Amino acid sequence: MRFLTGILFFVCLTHTGYAYHCVKDSLLQVLEQENRPQQKCVIYQNLADICYGTDEERTYLKLLIKEAERIGNKDIFIGSMAELVTSYLSSEKTDSAALYIKQFSELDQTEEVKSWLTFLNMNNFNLTMSQGDGREAMEDALKKLKSENEEDIYQKIENAYAVANGLYTLGKFEQALQYAQTAEKLAATLPFKTGCKIHLYAIKILSRILTRNRKFDAGITWMEKYIELQEKYYEHYYKPYRPYYYINSQRISAYSTIMTNILALPSEKADHYFKLVQEYIPAAINLYDKYQCYHIMYNYYAVKKDLPKATEMNDSLIVFSNIIAKYNVPGLYRIGAALQELQGNYKEAL
Repeated sequence: MRFLTGILFFVCLTHTGYAYHCVKDSLLQVLEQENRPQQKCVIYQNLADICYGTDEERTYLKLLIKEAERIGNKDIFIGSMAELVTSYLSSEKTDSAALYIKQFSELDQTEEVKSWLTFLNMNNFNLTMSQGDGREAMEDALKKLKSENEEDIYQKIENAYAVANGLYTLGKFEQALQYAQTAEKLAATLPFKTGCKIHLYAIKILSRILTRNRKFDAGITWMEKYIELQEKYYEHYYKPYRPYYYINSQRISAYSTIMTNILALPSEKADHYFKLVQEYIPAAINLYDKYQCYHIMYNYYAVKKDLPKATEMNDSLIVFSNIIAKYNVPGLYRIGAALQELQGNYKEAL
């Protein structure tokens, strides 16, 4: 079964990857003949979106930044620079991210720039805490948050988020809740166009903290709000202009978060999100997206006590982990052995 699962995975990946490779090649051919700066910006953006989550994405974003700066298009320049920083943070390339965050902070502090900068600082703090060296930064944020002289709403959101995230990472879930609620309430007052990305980030940490406080219904409700806002923002600002925007990656991440609470989800909701994941996986290019999809499906089948299907999904996870997360492989083999034993397949379990 594991061999067959591996073959099916690579066939699916090759077929989907081939389709995008053709689109990418076509865009590169058009780019060679294109002299209009605005059209070159569109092509660079499409190429970056197609190559989401890779070094190539950052290459095309840098070309886009350069072209936008040359023609004086501030909106494209600001947005693409922010996406470049986000890409570096997602790849844990902290030095490069810090360099571009510094450059970003030196731009004219319009509302759009301040909003993006807050979002980037929230992302950066999240990475800092995940690497285990953010306690001092969290304590500094707490001091700033309690300062009566602090009036900047962006700074207030940033500080409240940092304290919530820090306490959450340290396992102090009850203490973290009030700060997560503060960050969400403040973020909800921002204009939708510039503030939605901050609001979404605040909602996600609030949902996670509620869940860790065993307030499962509230955590699920907030994640459903997150999904609703994410779709609304995509429909308004990305779908009309960016045909290759990586919305499915963002959807899969949201579904993964909500399905971690599958035991608390009503059966019809679990079925609903499971079906959505099944729809998105054939078109998923990013290996991490595919990994998350199979992890969601494994959890679903395990809860439903469909052991053969759970075993199949676990076999798929082993294939993926051998490519992108080898440290997970021993644990997945142990799960596979336990699943086989439960089915009476003792030889396979051994």
